[in-house]
Amino acid sequence: GEVTIFVLTTLVIDRHRPPVPHLDSAPPTSSFPSGHTAAAVALYAALAIIAVRASRRGWLRAIALAVAVLMPLCVAAARLYRGMHFPTDVMAGAVLASVWLAITWAVILRGHDAGPHDAGPHDAGPHDARPNDAGPHKAGFKVRHRGADGRQ
Repeated sequence: GEVTIFVLTTLVIDRHRPPVPHLDSAPPTSSFPSGHTAAAVALYAALAIIAVRASRRGWLRAIALAVAVLMPLCVAAARLYRGMHFPTDVMAGAVLASVWLAITWAVILRGHDAGPHDAGPHDAGPHDARPNDAGPHKAGFKVRHRGADGRQ
């Protein structure tokens, strides 16, 4: 998703790279937006989202969030230092990836909300949710169905 948006944007907006000495060879795409910055934001933010949702350890969540902020900043600074982008290029790359993550997150949440474990016609009848049962159901809760006589 992020790569597709990046490539399409570079095809529409053909911006030349800054007129400064470059420390390495330039990729064949235009300067706007920064694909490296967009990829770094998308990757490290997605990993942080996974770590934060999967872990209950505060220190791990803090490290994941710090890495999600620091790594894209380092990539953006490196792209500027190497003379590959204008500041607006790296900002646009960060915005591109952030919008893509927000859209992806919304779609995932919508799919999760309408998932097979939500109440619906297939869950008709009395049931209760018990914590700490094993299984991939709703944050550690497993739905137990009762028969017509009230027994499980």
